[in-house]
Amino acid sequence: MKNKFDQLWIGSLFIVAFLIAIMFKQCVTLAIEKPYSDLLKKSENLFLKGNVEKALELVDEYINSHQNEKLENALALKGMYLRSLDQYREAIIQFQKVIKINPNSVSARLYLADIYYENMEEYDLALFEINKILELEPNNINAVVLKTYCYLSRGELKQVNDIVKKYSEIHRDNNYFKEFVVEISDIIESSYNQIGNNSPENEVHYEFKSS
Repeated sequence: MKNKFDQLWIGSLFIVAFLIAIMFKQCVTLAIEKPYSDLLKKSENLFLKGNVEKALELVDEYINSHQNEKLENALALKGMYLRSLDQYREAIIQFQKVIKINPNSVSARLYLADIYYENMEEYDLALFEINKILELEPNNINAVVLKTYCYLSRGELKQVNDIVKKYSEIHRDNNYFKEFVVEISDIIESSYNQIGNNSPENEVHYEFKSS
């Protein structure tokens, strides 16, 4: 079944890029230790300029000099930097530390879920974090989109249909979600064209196309 849905990875690229951009913005504005220290500001600026190694050095310097303080922002930034260096396991550890400090950190859970989904194909772990987010924010659109792609990547099209139908009314005025539904529809249609149109599941999974 999996090889029939390989094209889902290609079809989801623009949504994933959009998600990463949103989560970057959320991650650097966690609003817990606001305002940033000068060191963290300098670290963030270096990262934005592409100097990730130096940015990582500065954020480590900040963490090491504030051992007994709340480090939510610094740890989140470090996780983001490590992910950009493809150090996914190490990045996960940083976001898990953030969640240990603040279990209600939607930004950290969203970034963690995206690493599990996008970089590691650990869909069960991604869905665990996504469901935690939806407990905190039931209509979080980024969590909804990521959840849909997890089920798409596993080929569970009935789940995809159910999710999109559920949230189409809630987010009916959201242009991002509208584009997402169109993209999902095209991916499913492409999948069925490759598989063949004799599957009885076709009717079920096309229900949301005109939503």
